[in-house]
Amino acid sequence: MTCQQTAGKAFVHLCEIMAQLRSQQGCPWDALQTPASLKPYIIEEAYELVDAIDSGDVSAIREELGDLLLQVVFQAQIHAEEEIFDISDVIKGISEKLVRRHPHVFAEQEVRDAEWHKLEWDRIKAIEKSAPSLQAGLLSGLPRHLPALQKCQKLYRRLSRHNQRDKLTDHLDKHCSVNDPGGTIPKRQILTSLLQTVFLAEQNGIDAEGLLREFNASLSGDEGPDSGCPAPLLAE
Repeated sequence: MTCQQTAGKAFVHLCEIMAQLRSQQGCPWDALQTPASLKPYIIEEAYELVDAIDSGDVSAIREELGDLLLQVVFQAQIHAEEEIFDISDVIKGISEKLVRRHPHVFAEQEVRDAEWHKLEWDRIKAIEKSAPSLQAGLLSGLPRHLPALQKCQKLYRRLSRHNQRDKLTDHLDKHCSVNDPGGTIPKRQILTSLLQTVFLAEQNGIDAEGLLREFNASLSGDEGPDSGCPAPLLAE
């Protein structure tokens, strides 16, 4: 049996377990859950996976990947019960997206460098999201609950690919004129410093959010491997 066949069989078994847990003969707690009630667990499991990766403990990484996968299967099962979509729709959707956003791999398009791929990813995403223009697509689609520093760095990275970094400083002026018109609170100075930190981190290939998380961990003596590494390319 191939690795793919083994994984497929194990995944089907996981889905069957989840369906049984949600059934009348299953677990009362699982049966009561809704997509909204599971939101805290999704966030918690994602951060626990990040902690496991930082620790370098492969056993913990494997376990936390399973916990995060459970949240995907859990959400899909709830929606399947409402006949909205099921786990096969989820898998089909992400598979089609990966193929669509990598035409240089799957459509015999010319393969260029990684920077070109990032630009092409933004262009295709803007079309998929029915954005009125690429410009609108640049500023949309960032998760509301993404940590503020990480979100700003991700936005800076996206704008940089299109030579539009000045949009952040332009918005800073507008934001401060509305939220701190009298200048009684040094919001502009603080925000300017934060933006400069984001700019500096990006220019040096450093994940600012991870670097600050590493420092916070050091305060409690809970340090893991160096988190100040080049920021990965995150799927958007």
